[in-house]
Amino acid sequence: MGSFFLLAALGLPVLPGGRGGLSILLSPSGAYLLWWLVGPLLVSWWCQFYGLPQRNWQLLLVTWLSTVVLIDLGGAVVLSLVFRVPWIASLSSSLVFLVGDTMKAIVATAMVVALKRTRVMKWT
Repeated sequence: MGSFFLLAALGLPVLPGGRGGLSILLSPSGAYLLWWLVGPLLVSWWCQFYGLPQRNWQLLLVTWLSTVVLIDLGGAVVLSLVFRVPWIASLSSSLVFLVGDTMKAIVATAMVVALKRTRVMKWT
């Protein structure tokens, strides 16, 4: 994720909408992008500390809470505090992404489960 943000900061169009540049990372959208770093770190920490969840619904729950909820809620909080956007406006703007982000979490979980079945991924 760090190299991804470095490429984005250098101006490569790797962000949604084909955008890039330091100005995007320092904009209100950057409040959510900051949490893109934290979400995967939290999933990794969870799996190292507690181990990978053995049931698929548990894996989906961990993935959903540590990415979708954390990123959308954390981004809304930073947006509200740093850019002085009212709390209700920042939280309601996050709701727009909830369905799409949830679908991505479901697909990511399905991919991990498929890798588990093919024994490509070590699952302990």
